[in-house]
Amino acid sequence: VACLSNLRQVGMGLLMYANENHDYLPPWYDGTASAADHAAGMDRWNIRIEAQYVKNKDAFFCPVIKLIN
Repeated sequence: VACLSNLRQVGMGLLMYANENHDYLPPWYDGTASAADHAAGMDRWNIRIEAQYVKNKDAFFCPVIKLIN
């Protein structure tokens, strides 16, 4: 149930992003990040929606995986 809720949050974040960006989804990588940000993964699509649309960064991870590891 928690994983499904997380998927819903991420999906809603993507829809809100697209709604405000002419129906485009965020790019995976657009080449504008600095080398340090790129190395840290700060140029990915999830970073683009996390700050404004998905307030819970844990929504990008399934809690069940923590139990498996």
